[in-house]
Parts: sequence; C-alpha cells; structure tokens
Amino acid sequence: MSYDFYLCRVGPDEDAKAAVDAMIARLDNEDNTDDVFSQMQEEMWTRPGPSPLTQVPGSPRLHLAQVLLAHDPRLQSFPLGPCIGLDGPVDGPGISLELYDDHVAVTLPYGKNSHEADSAFSEVWSLLRLLHSQGYVTYDPQLDRIVDLAHDQPQVLSRYIGT
Repeated sequence: MSYDFYLCRVGPDEDAKAAVDAMIARLDNEDNTDDVFSQMQEEMWTRPGPSPLTQVPGSPRLHLAQVLLAHDPRLQSFPLGPCIGLDGPVDGPGISLELYDDHVAVTLPYGKNSHEADSAFSEVWSLLRLLHSQGYVTYDPQLDRIVDLAHDQPQVLSRYIGT
C-alpha cells in the first residue's frame, strides 16, 4: 500500500478542478481496462527495447523525465507500459513516479515512522513543487482534493502517519 498523488497539467486559462475531475474520470475508466494494461506491462518487461528516455522524443513524459532527472540524478528511469517510471534510490524512502503524457502518479509506501515520514515527505514535496513549476496541479485521493503545496504538507503528513 502507498500514499498516492496524481498530477495533471493545467493550462493558464483552464480551471484546475475541472482538469483534475477529467483526469480522475479518465483514470477511473482505465481501471476498467486493468487486464489489458497488465498484459501490455508484462510485454514491456519481457522484451528488450529502447531506453525509456528514448521512447517517444518530444513527448510530455520525456520532457518531465529529463527535468526530474536534472533535479535529482539519483532517480532511476525504466520503461513501464505506456509510461516512464522513475524510482528513487534503493536506500531512499521508496518514492516512485509514473510519467504519462497526460498525468503523473507519485507514490510513497506506507510503513515509515514519523521521523522517516517527515524526511520522505520533504523529498516528495520537492518533486511536487518541481512538477507544479512545469504547470501541473496535485490531487490527493486520500484527502479527495487538490493540494495546496504552500500549506498542506502538515495535513498530508498527519494523514500518512495516521494522526
């Protein structure tokens, strides 16, 4: 189990809530096609192919991967079905990102004590701020709302550790 965030890009004249609602509807629809995705993911893992960073030149996910890797070179990229996966270092808190052309998923596994969680969420918040600077808005399904990165970290951390 993990604490999850979903991000979507929001244009300058676009309503953030409407964009997030549309993303959630797409993700809910994709949940109904899980078997197809699982099969595609299995095929990606079992066949040799190009580096995930050369999959689709010019794609939004490629641009984000490059930005994130420049920000934190400890991230490791790998192909993951229709997206680029980025994992933090093995000795890190377990942060994982999935970069799609239309959204991003950021996950952090549960099981950390409050000190470890505080440190982990500092790293997560750094990534969320970077994604925000690229035009993305963050939705927290645990809180069922858009996250205000300037104010919500204590509430999210509290939710994560169960207090």
